[in-house]
Amino acid sequence: FGLLVFDAFPDIFTLTGASMLIIAGLFITYRENKMRVGIN
Repeated sequence: FGLLVFDAFPDIFTLTGASMLIIAGLFITYRENKMRVGIN
């Protein structure tokens, strides 16, 4: 059981890291677009 949990950790970190990268990318794109259009 301990090995199973340890084996699952890299997947959890990969998924979390990927999600954070996607969210950060979307946030940066949103902010850049807002700057280009002009602050409302």
